[in-house]
Amino acid sequence: MSGRLYDAGDGRLVCDHPSWSAYHHCLDGRWLHGPESLGSSPAVPTAAPHALAGHYRSYTPWYPSFRIVQRAGRLHMIAATGVEAPCDEPELVPLDDGTFRIGADPRLPERLTSGPSLDGAVLWVDLDGCRYTRSFRD
Repeated sequence: MSGRLYDAGDGRLVCDHPSWSAYHHCLDGRWLHGPESLGSSPAVPTAAPHALAGHYRSYTPWYPSFRIVQRAGRLHMIAATGVEAPCDEPELVPLDDGTFRIGADPRLPERLTSGPSLDGAVLWVDLDGCRYTRSFRD
């Protein structure tokens, strides 16, 4: 497999190889690419896929879509095309009330609530009042 990496202009990299173009690439002490974390971080046993992991889309062009990936046992939001997480891949932190805080900092206000699941996959999520439906591409 070969491809070229290009600077996305926000500290992340993009690759022109079809197998590596779905997500940005990031070097943060290790190589991050969607659910993959390669490098010097300690090995984490692979867990069963979380019901939230998937691609979610909205009807609005301003907040079009995001992905939730499970990386090293934690959930992360990736929104390369929108404003939900434009420059980083924030962790989704589970809270006691069943919601998720978007980002590790406890002062952050954004919350994600999951809808019902079917066959082990959440059908929709609510992000601060905007509903996102699981994409057919999962």
